[in-house]
Amino acid sequence: MRTFILAAAIVASTAACSKSNDTEQRVRFVAAGLQAITPKDMGHDVILESAKADGKTLVLALRGIGGSDAAAVSASFKQTACNDPNYRGLFDHGGAVRIEMSSYDGTESPPAIVDNCDG
Repeated sequence: MRTFILAAAIVASTAACSKSNDTEQRVRFVAAGLQAITPKDMGHDVILESAKADGKTLVLALRGIGGSDAAAVSASFKQTACNDPNYRGLFDHGGAVRIEMSSYDGTESPPAIVDNCDG
């Protein structure tokens, strides 16, 4: 799960550079910044392959963690993200983060989605 903490730190630090209140614009800004550094070795044999905006959703594609339990990844990422004011601001304005996971052989796992800090 250290990989997701690192991913969260990269996204949060990039998001902090944006002064926009428009959620879709903020998501596009963060996605463009992350896409510019891909592919990015996240450690533990995990690669951030791409980042894109899908409306109010930041979509991160990670390779090297296929077969992971999407619910466990969602819970771990949610805990990290909800302790960060940049993510909380994104979620509070209707934004979300979707992590698409696949193994090196191309096997895909269900995506992990975080869109709120409830519960």
